[in-house]
Amino acid sequence: MPEIAHEVLEYLCSAEARGERAHDLFSRLPLRAPVVRLRRAWIVSGHGLVTSLAVNPGLVMPPPDFPARTRAASPGFVEFFRSSMSTRPAADHRRLRGVLTKEFSGRAVERLRAPIQALADRLIDRMAARGGGDFVSEVAVPLPVLVTCTMLGLPEEDWDQVLRWAKALTAHIHSSFPGGAEPGADPMSEAEFARMRDYVGDLVERRRGGLDLVSRLNAAKEAGAIDHDEVVNLIMLLFMTGFDTVTVGLTNTLLCLHRNPGVARALRSDPGPAPAVFAEAVRLHTPTVMGARVATCDIRTGELDIRAGDTVLLLYAAANLDPARFPDPLAYRPDRERGAGVSFGHGTYFCVGAALAPLQAEAVLRRLARMTPAPVVDATGLAWRDELAFHGPATLPLSIPAEVAA
Repeated sequence: MPEIAHEVLEYLCSAEARGERAHDLFSRLPLRAPVVRLRRAWIVSGHGLVTSLAVNPGLVMPPPDFPARTRAASPGFVEFFRSSMSTRPAADHRRLRGVLTKEFSGRAVERLRAPIQALADRLIDRMAARGGGDFVSEVAVPLPVLVTCTMLGLPEEDWDQVLRWAKALTAHIHSSFPGGAEPGADPMSEAEFARMRDYVGDLVERRRGGLDLVSRLNAAKEAGAIDHDEVVNLIMLLFMTGFDTVTVGLTNTLLCLHRNPGVARALRSDPGPAPAVFAEAVRLHTPTVMGARVATCDIRTGELDIRAGDTVLLLYAAANLDPARFPDPLAYRPDRERGAGVSFGHGTYFCVGAALAPLQAEAVLRRLARMTPAPVVDATGLAWRDELAFHGPATLPLSIPAEVAA
């Protein structure tokens, strides 16, 4: 087995091989080993191969494999997630995705620009009042969940509860990743899952005729596009999906600006390029490392001879560093041509909420740009997440001068 294949295997099996050091591996794979085969698994990192396989109908997302502790703690959650939109048969997946895609289009989410800015301002100003804090836990984690609450039209007094549910659900999801840890300190019990389902079910029963997402999903139900249980399940799915991707994307953006002070200074003078600043940051440090697929049939393309039942890992974090698609791929260049990145996946399972993430990043960057003197990132001894699926710092200390906090 080539040395680089050993490195890939180490990354898949050992938390110690992940974190920031994994970025070097991602950068070398597209040229040196765009395809690595490990028994019946294919790890694909070349940009062209990743994008072509991502649209192949013979590759589907497998149901997650939850550890015994998760299955025992919350069998209802396990059943729910194994039958969620992404793992449904192709026709059902397309139908459900079609309903959501319409609600998450660029035009649809644009009306959330002002509410998102208000949420970002509130979280950052709360941190500023204390002179700073951990950007991850105080801004990057809650912001995407609160944006979802706003889209759903949830009363503000329920937001903290939904945030707790989102964290517990995400802990369960992490336990299903290969080599993943057991759920965190507050895994969701069966009773709590039932409570959450009842909350959402009651919400769906009561909400009609508004502009919020619950009302719009109910309208789709009345039109026959989805049924009641599917509405409930989609809303619960929205409590957690995309949560980590946005959290890590926001964090990686701040880190890139810290490491590229010229870009940071220019952004303070003109926040207009904030979407491009975010897009380039999540290309260079892709939040969601990979997408797992299983072949439902034999697939032969180029040097790949994939057999039915084989696992295929589409390594987005490496494809985004492929010099064949991105000249000088390790340079942070927000003026780079956009549109080719796979930071939010590609093809069949492209992230439905991808248009929301740049709006959240822009809101955060605009608020920070207005602060004088500039907030300061402390990247000394930065601890990175050691999970298989996500690539970014676990914490990011941000100091906000007293003049701003006053």
